[in-house]
Amino acid sequence: MSEHRLNSFISSATVELHSLALGLKKQGKTVFSLAAGEPKLPAVSLLGGTKRIELGYPPVSGMDELKKLASAWQNNIFRSKFSVNEVSVVPGAKMGIFLLLRALLKVGDTAVVISPYWVSYPQIIELCYGKTLIIKTTQENDWKISPKDIESIKEKTCKVLIINNGSNPCATLYSKTELELILKSSQKKGLFVISDEVYGCLTYDAHKFYSIGEFKQYKDMTAVLQSCSKTFALPGIRMGFVFASERVIKAVNALSSQTLSGVSLLSQHMALRALKQAGSVVKKVNQEMLVRRNLMAGLLKKYWGNAFGKPKCALYFFVKVSDLKKNVFNDRLFCDSLLKKYGVVIVPGSAFGQTGYVRLSFGSESKIIFKAIKLMAKFCGK
Repeated sequence: MSEHRLNSFISSATVELHSLALGLKKQGKTVFSLAAGEPKLPAVSLLGGTKRIELGYPPVSGMDELKKLASAWQNNIFRSKFSVNEVSVVPGAKMGIFLLLRALLKVGDTAVVISPYWVSYPQIIELCYGKTLIIKTTQENDWKISPKDIESIKEKTCKVLIINNGSNPCATLYSKTELELILKSSQKKGLFVISDEVYGCLTYDAHKFYSIGEFKQYKDMTAVLQSCSKTFALPGIRMGFVFASERVIKAVNALSSQTLSGVSLLSQHMALRALKQAGSVVKKVNQEMLVRRNLMAGLLKKYWGNAFGKPKCALYFFVKVSDLKKNVFNDRLFCDSLLKKYGVVIVPGSAFGQTGYVRLSFGSESKIIFKAIKLMAKFCGK
């Protein structure tokens, strides 16, 4: 048997670090993890108990009641206009991205990814037999791409642009005008735009989120991803939604029927429960994440001064290693040494395509944040 394909897969760096932290805990070691991108809140306190449900095969595209609620929620919160036939229920936004790329890319086609990027984008593109074109951004530009970046693309095989708004790892938040200009440039280039919007409800300090779904004139060339993991603090149910034109959703559903046979009805009923209480649940999650963001910001200021601004959205501080520890630039070595010496888990920026930075998640409980930052300060000689 050829080993070539078997040896070509790369695990998610953030998932590996989360698994490492769990493994160390099982060994009885003390670990303070700021690695996982999840808002840690007890689901039962948010949603209440469960009811008796029938567990037959699920509808491939999702339960009708769930799709109706999901589309109504998306349309109401983000000013979009998706019908029930323009939403597909998927086991997490990550699988939604995979299904979209598998439907959109032919062998050898190229997808454009903005760096710093969510760790899984390039590998998912490769799994779909595509190629990745990376557009670099800078901290000075708030890690944003411009229409000029899109217009400068020369590769004729480019078919898809993936945009993460608000972004993981660097909490980038695009304005309505910026998004419209990106869509115009993408249309000129013939690019289909996949908008990963799983952090759309996690914005702070009156900063406003704009969804690509709001631009109804571009519906035929766009898809929006949403997730219960971030919005409702329910990562364990593996539940997400793809919103797109009927033509795209039909392809996603066909792929899902041949690979997944639909999403667990247990998960769908949990998502249904969350959507029925969306207003109160999203408010609770957002309020708690704001408290934790401010806690981490205060601790960083206490030990390092005013070197770091507060993220406008999402769950992360994305900071230069050299701002944490003078004359240290190797992000992987910094993270490895911090873990070995003090049991603190953070993610190196190189996993996101940006060396010399690290990602700190404030999704963890406040007591973990407090202890982890205190130990990291000690490690850095503060």
